[in-house]
Amino acid sequence: AAYRYHKRFLQMMNSKFQPESHWLLKAPMHCTYMDSLTKEYPDARIVFTHRDPLAVNPSWVKLMESYIGWDYRDNVCDRKFFASHFKEAHEIQVQRMIEWKKHANKEQYFELNYDTMIKDPVAAVAAIYEHFGLECDDEFKARMRQWHADNRQGKYGRAPYTLEEYGFTEEQTRADFKDYYEQCLGNAY
Repeated sequence: AAYRYHKRFLQMMNSKFQPESHWLLKAPMHCTYMDSLTKEYPDARIVFTHRDPLAVNPSWVKLMESYIGWDYRDNVCDRKFFASHFKEAHEIQVQRMIEWKKHANKEQYFELNYDTMIKDPVAAVAAIYEHFGLECDDEFKARMRQWHADNRQGKYGRAPYTLEEYGFTEEQTRADFKDYYEQCLGNAY
């Protein structure tokens, strides 16, 4: 039912604010409900951007923690307890994505390594477009290069974080995400 509403909402937006090419939605939480998403959007083109959990977990928790900071004073919650819930959510997302890929049409999704995207975003987008049979001409690539030059990662600074501040360890993270490291991160473009 949630994706039925989601689709209706996009249709309403599309009726007044139609994009030139296609809608692009970014939300890692969709990995939790891939069957529901693809049932409602059978023609969806899905890009899984794979990033090392050693970086993702503390980064995601730092982002969520910043949202709490809008309404609460510092140290209002146990950071490590808070982080453990987001790590568990990430584990569920990863496992459900892996399970979904076992029966999904490989033409419907593309797997991209985050580091590859950061090193050469234009080549990464060109590979995505090629996979899905979309046009990626020289003018489009030039516009991407210009946008990237104007919007470098870290342009507005960085929020520092570490595994340790949230109670994570490298050894435990690698063990918890073993399947992801083996089946996704190492096999992505």
